[in-house]
Amino acid sequence: MDHVQIGPPDGRTPPCVAPGDSIPVFIAGHFPNGCFTLAKVEVLPDDSMGPMPRSPGVRLTVEDCACCTIVCVDQPVRWSASIKLPPLPAFAYKLPVELVRTSCNSTIARFAAGYPYVVSDSCARRIGCILPSFDPGGAPNECDAQIGPGQPARLTLFLRSTTALSGLQGELALSDSTLHVTRLAAAGPAQGMRLRWAPTPRGARFALISDQGAPILPVPPNGPAPPVLEIEVEQGATAPTPVTLLDLVQLLAADGAGQEVPWCPTLAAGPSFRYAAYARICSGPRPVAHCDFNGDGREDIRDLVLMVRCLRDSALCGDSTAHFDCNRDGTFTLDDVLCCAGSILGQDCVACPPGETRDARDLKLGLGPPVGRLPSPGLPIRIEGGSTIGGARLTLRFPEDRYDVSGVDLAGAAPTWIHVTHVSGGRVVIGLIKAADAVVPETDIAFTLQLALKPGREPGGEVALESAELAAPDGVRLAANVPALRQPLGGAPRIALSENRPNPFAGSTRFAVTLDRPGLVEVGIYDLGGRRLVTLHRGELPAGTREFSWDGRLGDGARARDGVYFYRAAAGTETLARKLVLLQSP
Repeated sequence: MDHVQIGPPDGRTPPCVAPGDSIPVFIAGHFPNGCFTLAKVEVLPDDSMGPMPRSPGVRLTVEDCACCTIVCVDQPVRWSASIKLPPLPAFAYKLPVELVRTSCNSTIARFAAGYPYVVSDSCARRIGCILPSFDPGGAPNECDAQIGPGQPARLTLFLRSTTALSGLQGELALSDSTLHVTRLAAAGPAQGMRLRWAPTPRGARFALISDQGAPILPVPPNGPAPPVLEIEVEQGATAPTPVTLLDLVQLLAADGAGQEVPWCPTLAAGPSFRYAAYARICSGPRPVAHCDFNGDGREDIRDLVLMVRCLRDSALCGDSTAHFDCNRDGTFTLDDVLCCAGSILGQDCVACPPGETRDARDLKLGLGPPVGRLPSPGLPIRIEGGSTIGGARLTLRFPEDRYDVSGVDLAGAAPTWIHVTHVSGGRVVIGLIKAADAVVPETDIAFTLQLALKPGREPGGEVALESAELAAPDGVRLAANVPALRQPLGGAPRIALSENRPNPFAGSTRFAVTLDRPGLVEVGIYDLGGRRLVTLHRGELPAGTREFSWDGRLGDGARARDGVYFYRAAAGTETLARKLVLLQSP
């Protein structure tokens, strides 16, 4: 038996089941060859008469088919079985599991083991809650989208959930019948889900269903709500009212087990309260935005590039820059660019109008293995083809429970780049803006995301690239093929061990150990019986290659005898060893 799972697979230790619930048991393992078969799985009632409740057991009967006239596959064969125990009162139990081996219908061996689990009221399944919104950080009376003839209103539905979701069903309703919902598209973590929708006289109905788990993950208390649905609304021949409300009149959410997840309770705390489930669509001219430099109604990385371009050459500014005074000091300077960058990096631009785009399929993004020491690893990030870029906005997810973001090191990039970072809810957004042209055109942009391990935590997790927005030096959006990039941070490094030189040797010999990431490594010399004679290194090593030498002396300083030895490097569960020969005599 390789695995025994009691109760729901929620990762609790020990397994936890609520009183009154049947207790599922899943057991898996492997047979040494194809002759063995699982003949029976049964529940063994507890017949003891003691004062304390005891768990029923599970018996598995395995036949080795010694009397069968079949040809067996001579390789391991996996097996699994599942069964349910009856509900039990609250108590700490141990599940007896008995494995019986039979041969020619006769029992020849029995094996038994016990597995602890708990039945408690605290183990009852916890149903989370959801909180939808169209503009999580918006003010009560601002416009969420602008609409006009030939200019659809683009909105995004965000969803904060305390549990993972695998399905959504909802209805949208417009307060003005002259407007129509013309497009719905899954966004963010819902992009891999199946979307079905249909227009209605008042708006639209939709359903999002996942056939691969629950992709809409729970959001930390201080984390940003992810987008789940993009919405486009167009006006008809009749001019709409100045403000139209788009209401989410119904939203049903389901978790991975098919249970309904209700809306979170909210409290109206005064006039600043904004009900989360409606958006305001405004008609007429667009209001002036302090950071919307290109006037497309959204503030994104393209605006930052154009602002820097204007600072470098006033002839490229176009209209007056007075209304781009982000910090309200009366002048337009680089401080306003950084002020806008702080605002723009803190928001997702999932509903940005497409505008003009330029093909940039030659651009490549890469995440390298961690460098530096374990408590403060650095994650190298490289953009190949950087000469065509004027700005970039990269969103990366990192294991916030293990690490803090300590900064971004631009030592690998030209000094003409400036950067701004925004960290929230396990995500770090890095904004890069080219402030001037480099003396020597750069082909790549290389920088390092610096992390710091939190006290008492173990290295682990991964960094993943969630999105990348790129803009050319003239502010045009760059359409690049950016793959899903992931880079593990923790765990044992992979090691490589070079040949020793010289071999055989009389005085000393040298060899190298190469790691793909920082880690704890032990390097030593061993005899043919596997006994360690000398420890050359025990502790942390950075990523890269480290050279070691052995002068033929033992741990007590005495010379080793002529013969065959092994030098070995071990990291985690991986161990590599090579042979070396010591010949001191001619």
